[in-house]
Amino acid sequence: MRRWESWKVCILLFLVVCTSKAYPEILNDRRALSQLVHQIRDPQTDRKHFRACLGKIGEYLALEVLEELNTKNVEVQTLTGATAIHVLCNEDPVLITILRGGIPLLMGVQEIFPHAEVGFLGMARDEETLEAKTSYIGIPDIKNKIVIIADTIVATG
Repeated sequence: MRRWESWKVCILLFLVVCTSKAYPEILNDRRALSQLVHQIRDPQTDRKHFRACLGKIGEYLALEVLEELNTKNVEVQTLTGATAIHVLCNEDPVLITILRGGIPLLMGVQEIFPHAEVGFLGMARDEETLEAKTSYIGIPDIKNKIVIIADTIVATG
C-alpha cells in the first residue's frame, strides 16, 4: 500500500464524525457507529456522555484505519507451550489532534494504537475572517510515518 493512500484514508475516516453526507456507507455499514454519531449530534446529550461517545467513535474509526495499514506476522509462545501466529500492525502511526475538542476522540484512537506518538495543534477560528489561527504546534517527527488526524474540527473548516 502506498503511504499517501493510508494517510488519506486516515483523514477521511475521521470526517465521518461530523458529516455522514460525504461517506454515508461507513455509517450505514456500522450500526454501532451510527448510533454513537446520533448521540453526539443530539442536543440533549450531556457533556460526559458526549465525550464517552467520541472516545468510542475514535476506537471504531481507528479499527477501520488499522485495516488499511501494513501488517506483519508475529509468533508467540503461549502459556500452554503452543505457538500462535498473530497478524499485527507493522506501522508506527503518529496521532495528531487539535486542542481541546479532539482529545476525547484521540483517547479512543489511542486505545487501538496505545504506543503511537501523539502531536497537538492549538488552533482557534478568527470570528471575523473565519480563518484558523494556529497558536501552538507540538508534533513529533512524522517523516516516513502514517499520520492519523483524530479531530472533529477537520470536517467543519
